[in-house]
Amino acid sequence: MIHQHGLQRPILASMEVMALENYLELEVDRIRAVIFDFHGVIYYRSKPSRREFFEHVAQEFGTPRETLMRMVPDVLIGKMKPHEIIRLMRSRLNSRGAKISVDDIPSRSRLVLIEETVALVRSLGDNYKIGMIANSDGTAEQRLETLGLNRFFDCVVDSELVGFRKPEAEIYNLAAAGLGCKAAECVFIDNRADNVQGARAVGMSGILYSRDADAGLARQLRRLGVSVGKITTETQAGLAS
Repeated sequence: MIHQHGLQRPILASMEVMALENYLELEVDRIRAVIFDFHGVIYYRSKPSRREFFEHVAQEFGTPRETLMRMVPDVLIGKMKPHEIIRLMRSRLNSRGAKISVDDIPSRSRLVLIEETVALVRSLGDNYKIGMIANSDGTAEQRLETLGLNRFFDCVVDSELVGFRKPEAEIYNLAAAGLGCKAAECVFIDNRADNVQGARAVGMSGILYSRDADAGLARQLRRLGVSVGKITTETQAGLAS
């Protein structure tokens, strides 16, 4: 009996290893889609200087920058929103015919891509479905196209167009369905804790993202079983191709 037991143990150990390997393989394959937030994860807005702001508006009004700057005291700059400043200047210039889009202020130069996540979007697309859920104004896809990123996303859910906003359950389920996946097969990344919790509530895995966090996003995805290759400057450069 002792000799027989000694023979069985290596067989059992081998079976246990195989079972563990199969379990780990299932865990890796479980994730089929990675879904990103837009603002705060793919890009952020950098504040323009007072000079840059007035240079832009001066060009639109066709009025010297110095003239416009004298119309708005420094003390009001931090208290007024861009459209309020424009309204004030328009009234003082009596330029009723001037049409300035608030969307143009800030200009494109203020919209800054977050290299870490953009590179991930590019690299993950070979093995995973890539989606986006944006609490937006109906222009998320248009902005992605402007940034040259639309081709990397298989599904974009814009809150304005679907009638639901994060963290409502419906918007996460719509994204999963649009990617052809179950919620449990998706990882959702957002920079707001309530939105991440909303994703977890419907069965998704969730990652709370911060540009200032020590733990890199790629590392957090790997912990969830997502296969992330090495992110290099070449991968990032591929975004422009």
